[in-house]
Amino acid sequence: MKIKKLAAINSYFEVLCGLLEKLDQQDLTESLEVIEKKYKQQKTIFLAGNGGSAATASHAVVDLNKTTILGHEKKNSHLRLRAISLADNTPS
Repeated sequence: MKIKKLAAINSYFEVLCGLLEKLDQQDLTESLEVIEKKYKQQKTIFLAGNGGSAATASHAVVDLNKTTILGHEKKNSHLRLRAISLADNTPS
């Protein structure tokens, strides 16, 4: 049983690594630059999705909002990224 679990984990990691290798690093860099620019400008980033993508958008918003609170530099303590999922039904 333990060998089957390890094989499943190894298989998952192989698939995951294969997918990560296919990501366009230039696209990721450009996306991060846009997020950083909006962060410094104190602008809001809106994410949207439908069906399962709506859940992904909601999750991404939590990650974006939370990670800009944790670990920010003291000199930028007034800055906070604002991200909103258009799929969520929450008052703002």
